Amino acid sequence: MKKIILLGDKKTTEIALRIIKKYFKKEIEILGFVSNKNFYNSKVKKKFLKNNTLKNTFFISNEKRNEKLISLKIKSLSPDYLISIQHKWILSNKILELVGNKCLNLHNAKLPNYKGYNSINFAIANNDKKYTSTIHWVSEQVDEGDIAFESSTKISKSETAKSLYKKSLKCAEEILIKLFLAIIKNNIPKKKIKKQGKFYSKDSIEKLRIIDPKWNCKKIDRIVRACYFPPYEQAYYLKSKEKKYLSPGDVLNTN
Repeated sequence: MKKIILLGDKKTTEIALRIIKKYFKKEIEILGFVSNKNFYNSKVKKKFLKNNTLKNTFFISNEKRNEKLISLKIKSLSPDYLISIQHKWILSNKILELVGNKCLNLHNAKLPNYKGYNSINFAIANNDKKYTSTIHWVSEQVDEGDIAFESSTKISKSETAKSLYKKSLKCAEEILIKLFLAIIKNNIPKKKIKKQGKFYSKDSIEKLRIIDPKWNCKKIDRIVRACYFPPYEQAYYLKSKEKKYLSPGDVLNTN
């Protein structure tokens, strides 16, 4: 039985839990969760703690960097791996050392091309032909650890950020299954990242949303689709200092 601690609170974390419960509950034991309280109560407790599943697990809030509590749990429980599923903050080198650097992260983007945030939006904006989800070993440098697994999906000509996100979840599921199988077998690949890549900041989406009416129709359409993910703010142009929002298929009207 392999022992892991899970860190995360997104849809991909829920997918990881479902995979373990369905396929690996006899081979993988989840010692605990570092997550937010709402996700833990609404998803973990209701779907995975019922019927005595995971009944002995611990919970640590990720609303702040509770590294002292995480360190205590690692020391007392000796997990085989830390598994970060798009976790919201970076783990310190101290935490990585405590677990013998056996920590992996699901980064729902291609590395090193899309480090950081907003990768789905920029993949469409950059006119990429495919989108890749990645599981990599965690290192001190953000999104620079060796790659373990990748899975890709095609980006269609009509793709929106919302539709591509849904497709990326299938890629995430595929590589999470591969990861858990590799954990059981003690055989997780390591492939060096050979180039620098690019980092996208959390607020990079703000500039991307702004449409210049002088752009050609194809570029406008691409940026509109790249920013279409209701209920989040859509792409827009300014008319008399007022934001005019665009949805896929809309025609820009500056009159």
